[in-house]
Amino acid sequence: MKRILSVILLLIMTLTFSGCIFSTGPSATEMAKSALECFDNDDVEGLKSLFCEEVLSDVDDLDEQIEEAFAFYQGKSISKGPIGSSSEKKYREGKIVECSVEPYIADIKTDSGKEYDILVYTYTVNEAKPERVGIYLISIYTCDENDELILGIEIGEFLD
Repeated sequence: MKRILSVILLLIMTLTFSGCIFSTGPSATEMAKSALECFDNDDVEGLKSLFCEEVLSDVDDLDEQIEEAFAFYQGKSISKGPIGSSSEKKYREGKIVECSVEPYIADIKTDSGKEYDILVYTYTVNEAKPERVGIYLISIYTCDENDELILGIEIGEFLD
């Protein structure tokens, strides 16, 4: 009986401390994977659909930013490293009221011989500003001639 209670308590703690993933929309990791698929397939509308309402309404040149990013990202991914992420949560009365998650896909290699890292900035929960739920910024990094990681291009806007 003690073991069963311990397992139940562990399960409850796990669910409590991973609250960012329990939103009604896709997870940040799923959004990052979808973004990479859009780059591989030059899917402007698909990528655009991942952005939050605020970016869609406030960034006048989003289509142009996406087109420039597709021109920058060459080829289709043939391999990638693990997807990692960092997150920040804000609580009010024990409830998550804001959760920002930044998944990143490292070591993306394309069939054109290029290598990239993609960092995706998202809100999975934002009770005060629900129009911010989704992707608000994508940063694509590459290496320069000295094999140093540099920012290549960004899509969207950083939200305060």
